[in-house]
Amino acid sequence: MPTPPLPIVLILCTGNSCRSHLAEGILRQAAGDLLDVRSAGSQPAGYVHPLAIQVMAEIGIDLSGHHSKHMDEFLQQDVETVITVCGHADQACPMFPGQLIRHHWGFADPAHAQGSEDEKLAMFRRVRDEIKMVFEAYADGRRDEVTSGIFSPAVGELVAIGAAIAANCEPCLKYHYGQANQLGISKSDMAHAVRTAAMVKDAPHQAILRLAERLTGNSPSQSNTLSTPCCSDTVRENNPSACCNDDNAATAAKTRCC
Repeated sequence: MPTPPLPIVLILCTGNSCRSHLAEGILRQAAGDLLDVRSAGSQPAGYVHPLAIQVMAEIGIDLSGHHSKHMDEFLQQDVETVITVCGHADQACPMFPGQLIRHHWGFADPAHAQGSEDEKLAMFRRVRDEIKMVFEAYADGRRDEVTSGIFSPAVGELVAIGAAIAANCEPCLKYHYGQANQLGISKSDMAHAVRTAAMVKDAPHQAILRLAERLTGNSPSQSNTLSTPCCSDTVRENNPSACCNDDNAATAAKTRCC
């Protein structure tokens, strides 16, 4: 029996020269065994920014073979999920047609950085690290879905809420809270996603947790049982920090809990 194709996740920005390539490289490294990760733009610049290639090489990801593509190349493909990474004020953020799962996590465009070469590099590194935090959280959630055997638009929005919390991205949280409401997801399920996200390494800022509490009507600090065990059977689930020292704990769980 042939192996079914991996679901296509298409990452979009306007020029497909910086942010979408950073995200493509990071998500492919984190979940390339689960997802067919691509990127494109609505007005492709025709090149990948050399500083994007440089800062990704610093973390062991090679973008030298990437090229700028138009999103129309994917119109006839069976795209499962579209993720837009345009900045919050970017009026040219592309819309991909069709009935599919949509996420939006906005990032500043490092191509607009001003100043010396060192200052521009600092901007590219900052955006790279922000994208890395969000897309590794997203990859962790998708991996958990494979383990549980469940994936749906509703589950996808819960994963997106968790990624927004982990990234301290308030506009992203508001966007995905609205999407989750439209799908009829209960506030208790959203609060569960928030509480789980609050346990990730490099705990989210209190401001975004307070916003999440207002939106969901639940406190992220309330006790929570993770949807999948954080640690091995030798460690109690209600003591997730203990899995940091447990060699048998799953990598995804350690990323979330330690």
